[in-house]
Amino acid sequence: MSECYPLINIDIVNTCNLHCVTCPRGRREEINTVDKMSLDLFGMIIKKASTYNDRSVNLYNWSEPFLCDDLHAYIDIADKYGLEAYVSTNLSLRGIKEKLKKVLYTGKGYMVASVSGFTQKVHQINHRGGDISIVKDNLRFISDCYRRKAFEWGVAVKFLDFGYNSHEIAPFKTWSETLPGIGFSMIPGEGEPLKAIPENHQDDAAFHSGAAAAARYLGDFSGSFLRLNKICDLFFDMNIDYKGDVFLCCIVPNSTLFKLGSFLDDSIDKILIRRFLHPFCQVCPGQNVFKGFPKNRDIPVSLRQKLALMFSDYEEGLIL
Repeated sequence: MSECYPLINIDIVNTCNLHCVTCPRGRREEINTVDKMSLDLFGMIIKKASTYNDRSVNLYNWSEPFLCDDLHAYIDIADKYGLEAYVSTNLSLRGIKEKLKKVLYTGKGYMVASVSGFTQKVHQINHRGGDISIVKDNLRFISDCYRRKAFEWGVAVKFLDFGYNSHEIAPFKTWSETLPGIGFSMIPGEGEPLKAIPENHQDDAAFHSGAAAAARYLGDFSGSFLRLNKICDLFFDMNIDYKGDVFLCCIVPNSTLFKLGSFLDDSIDKILIRRFLHPFCQVCPGQNVFKGFPKNRDIPVSLRQKLALMFSDYEEGLIL
């Protein structure tokens, strides 16, 4: 079954401490709240997920997992169902060392620390509000834990390469190699951190309407899809918020526009069909469905009109 159905990404909290330019949470298109998924709800989700996925669960999507005080308790539940926990964190948090220790010695898993620079000057371009000295201090602490008592977690720095910061990859890799238990990886970054954060439109109904929002997100990410020659796999992952609702994919925020249903109430097949039929997926360059997609953020009028018609049918239930 694990070869047929997607992995799941779960935001167990609804907040992040940074303002990363390339993230809808960082741009505050998703507003931080104190809401949190209950352990009971998490347990029910993991129980269902384990019936079709016998590998792992990602405890992140648009949130910072270490803002959850009892993160280790969620990992323990996943472990009881035989699932390894994957955690992606900015590690730019003070006072989390005891929390780190509890996580590292609970079950099995993999943790990546997302960075975009070795120096503060470069790191803060994308990871706005982050402090690379705190990140490094936490990485040293993790390495010290490993030296004292090996844990069953893989830990690595994940360097996001946006081009302007490529010269800091080698220094970070060299530094990380001095830390036992800490690996290093580099992936191409998606988005354009050097551009200003767009105006906050949280209360602007027109900004969140179907065709307008879809065109905006397609414009934001078309360059990355085409530059990386990236093709989205509809069966790759499933994104769940703290309430247990499922959303379209990992490049759009958890907003009503992209909601597909409830993970517990709807069948996996129904959710995947809704995703495939969603207007955004029908024209997304990651699906390579719409030929001649622009290599910049300027969405042509013809595509905007097509989106408007598709969303009209979708919202009236004609597509589903």
